[in-house]
Amino acid sequence: MAIPRDPITLADWRRTIAGLYARVRESGTGDGAAAAQAFRAARDRLFAHHPQSPIPPARRGAWRGASWFAYDPAWRVSGEFAPAGHIAHFEIPLADDGVVHCARAGTVRFRVREHEAQLAVYWFGGYGGGLWVPFTDGTNGDTTYGGADRYGLARQFLHAHRLAFQHPQTGEQLSFESPLPADLATALGAAHAA
Repeated sequence: MAIPRDPITLADWRRTIAGLYARVRESGTGDGAAAAQAFRAARDRLFAHHPQSPIPPARRGAWRGASWFAYDPAWRVSGEFAPAGHIAHFEIPLADDGVVHCARAGTVRFRVREHEAQLAVYWFGGYGGGLWVPFTDGTNGDTTYGGADRYGLARQFLHAHRLAFQHPQTGEQLSFESPLPADLATALGAAHAA
């Protein structure tokens, strides 16, 4: 197991993020819009100033915060958890931190906009442990990862600068880097200038 470069600031980042989510949950059925606004403002401050921010230090001064959808109370839901009958385990190899162990814990069922819905719930053995509810939504590839129309791109603005993984057969640690393509660099420059 590798130790992070700066375990103290990483622990502070994790604790702070967990606290932000806890405060939203504690607001219960109170003013959801105010809770969302407080969460968003605190998260934007964290991204702008914390040493563990994913925003590169050279860009933090110009960073104006995340682009958020307007708060919609219809998407604030409570669900009912049903444990998994069979617990399936799997691992996610990480570049520097080894492997994250995951297990299917169950399903959460809920209603949103008069529709029954459900999401898989996993136990995330890494990153401090906890429940993980991954999902995608109808804005993926359009609004969430869009912007092509604003910045003159003919494709989505998605790029992996560095990929690292353990080869599944040999166990060799592989790492690949790719510079930002010219069209994305131009779009990024336009976005920063906007």
